[in-house]
Amino acid sequence: PAMGMWVVWDGPGLPGAGNDVSRPGFSCFCPHTVSKYKIWLKERFTLDSLSERLGRRYRTWKDVEAPQSKNLVMAGLLYRQFLYENVAKILKWQVEIVRSMDKKHELHSHGFRYPQALDEGTSQESDSWGFASHSTNLFNSEDPYLYSNIAYASQWSRAVGKNNRWWYTEIYSGFYHGGMRYRKQTLPEDLAMCLWMGLIYGAEGAIFWQYRQEYGTHEAPGLNLVSPNGKPLPQLKAIEQTISSIKSLEVAAHLPLKIPQAEVAIVHDSDNDILLEMENEKEQQWRFVKGIYRGFWEKNVPVDLVTSKMDWSGYKLIFLPNLMLLTESTINKIHQVIQEQPETYLVADGILGTNAPTGRFSYDPPEGLTQLLGVEVIDYSRIDTLDLHEGRNIIETIYGDYKIEKGCNYASLSPRGMTRSIAHFGKEVVGVQTHDRRFTYLAIPIGSSLGGLPEPILKDLPYGHAFDGVVPKNLLESFMEMADVSQPVLAKGDKVVVLKRGSFKTGNLLFVLNLENSLAKVQLQPQEEIHRAKDLSYNKELIIRDGAFELEIPPRSLKVVHYFKYTK
Repeated sequence: PAMGMWVVWDGPGLPGAGNDVSRPGFSCFCPHTVSKYKIWLKERFTLDSLSERLGRRYRTWKDVEAPQSKNLVMAGLLYRQFLYENVAKILKWQVEIVRSMDKKHELHSHGFRYPQALDEGTSQESDSWGFASHSTNLFNSEDPYLYSNIAYASQWSRAVGKNNRWWYTEIYSGFYHGGMRYRKQTLPEDLAMCLWMGLIYGAEGAIFWQYRQEYGTHEAPGLNLVSPNGKPLPQLKAIEQTISSIKSLEVAAHLPLKIPQAEVAIVHDSDNDILLEMENEKEQQWRFVKGIYRGFWEKNVPVDLVTSKMDWSGYKLIFLPNLMLLTESTINKIHQVIQEQPETYLVADGILGTNAPTGRFSYDPPEGLTQLLGVEVIDYSRIDTLDLHEGRNIIETIYGDYKIEKGCNYASLSPRGMTRSIAHFGKEVVGVQTHDRRFTYLAIPIGSSLGGLPEPILKDLPYGHAFDGVVPKNLLESFMEMADVSQPVLAKGDKVVVLKRGSFKTGNLLFVLNLENSLAKVQLQPQEEIHRAKDLSYNKELIIRDGAFELEIPPRSLKVVHYFKYTK
């Protein structure tokens, strides 16, 4: 009777499908797997076309083997594509088995708090997608704006979930790991905020995990909602109070929330992620992307996460972060945007198009874009620790000068035709822009190398939560002005994060997050005309002056405001 849904596969991935621990990151190379790989290849290639694809000269199919080295980039890319498609098939098989026994309940699967190369394909095989995330080191860290990680994971789950259906599948305070690893206990306020974040980003629901001793693995006990002897902790009471608040504030009456398309999008590409996995740079890529995302999130500018399989129309500003491998679909999307969407501006950063769709190094990088962008890559280099220590770390741009805070790779560029140089590192050009400003390329990772966070924050954060930096505010503002991107709600006063959602009934809801440990006083002014605004937290009508109203938000908390205009 307590059955809610099936979690068919907890964290689909290669380890769950069979992992050879002697080759980290790769699945098994048993005869059965290799045989399936050859069948997969034969369905897509002739022996000659495979030889051409991989730069080999195979005489017979017996010569074809699964690559057992990450250095074999082109063959490794193919093998990883096969493995990830196989993961999706395994999940589909599991879903079909469960569905044959239970045609009533939802069949769910989930990933993690960061995108994986297999997510987009695998997520379509279950009824819904989601993510797992601990909630430690947020409010009790030096940087509470790491909540942008939760927002980012939520948006990714919604973006790739079947029909955008997703759950905040696992909220837990952190793993005890049998006494081997200690972390701060999650504050009750953190669990409450995580529950609100799920609601704000359109989750179907949230699941809190409590590991008990009988679980029998390194994850138990979880030191989460109850004590080892089963007594309720303040964390459990905070969850109960939050659920009660959602009901009493009448927020449920406005569900499901309408999440409008943003004006800004950040592009993910699965094959690019595979390449970075093989280069052991997956974590660094997350930092590149999240640094851009967080910059907008803190400025109260909505951002969508998209892939080359999704629709890019309607966006004013699209970011292409460190897309080293450019697939044919991504190249075609970029050309389509430039040719058919005059209102859309593209910004690429980091290393762009060093690899062709096959994984081969490009003969004319950025692959497929040299004519469109009007640029030639001269060479690649790095700003390293010595440069930082000796002061050779200034990037001069038309938007201002920026200090490189973390070592990073970069490309040395040469503009062609009417394309102009817009950024320099010493005498080298590291940034270009087309004459109509529609396509900008900065050959440094703006989401990581600029505006570094304090070193104590980086050292104290758990794995997967650390940022190397955040995009400088004035650089983002320059791109926003260029593409005519606006903030849905103007905020004056103390720093808050404002998230706008459409009400299922009428008008809009504002979720105003105060992540600081002090009272926040703000004035909020939505872009559209408003006639009435109500603080649902206190069931109180707000005074509107010149289209704005004032609000006070307690520390580490949020307020919900419903506003609308009268219609005839």
